[in-house]
Amino acid sequence: MILHSAEVRWFYPSDTFKKGSPPSPPNEVQQWFQQESALLWPPKERTDRYLLLPGCETTSVKAREGRFEVKAIRGASETVSYGKGVSGRSDAWIKWSYGEQRVEVFIEALEQEPEGWLDVTKWRWMRKFSLDYSNLVEVSVRDQPLQGGNIELTAIQASDNHWWTIGLEAFGPAETVRENLHSVANHFFTKSKPPIALHTTNSCPYPVWLNSLAE
Repeated sequence: MILHSAEVRWFYPSDTFKKGSPPSPPNEVQQWFQQESALLWPPKERTDRYLLLPGCETTSVKAREGRFEVKAIRGASETVSYGKGVSGRSDAWIKWSYGEQRVEVFIEALEQEPEGWLDVTKWRWMRKFSLDYSNLVEVSVRDQPLQGGNIELTAIQASDNHWWTIGLEAFGPAETVRENLHSVANHFFTKSKPPIALHTTNSCPYPVWLNSLAE
């Protein structure tokens, strides 16, 4: 399966965790993210295995929930702004996703990579917006619109590293995903300003963040 997306994401170290308990975003961020949504589901926990690719910031290789996924940036990154206090790096991606029958073959072939794999456990809240209708509308995360975007708030644990991230991922045809991203982001951030500033200095995709852990 081949999918196209456009994404913008921010990462922040988490100082709101206790030993033996999962990390979590600040309370004010959680409250802001959840407000005015009757369609939000409880946070879902999952562990993604990332292949470590030192120095590579444009490709992500991971195994998750019985699937093997390869994502690559297509085209130049863009700096985006969605109102005062919200700016970041936007990237367009192409993703190849393979089901269970091929997963183990890919993973076994990559087991010999010298840097190995890193387990990243995530606790994720998600909201979904559809652009299939005349107006942008929020829908259940179980719905599958053809065009729209997901907005996620995620707590992350990777070894002894605790972080949280907020990210927007637009989906649809390759030629419209960037426009979809801007539509969803402008709607979301105009309706409710985040309680903390989201700066470009904190904005990067997962491959860049993974590389930063090794610094």
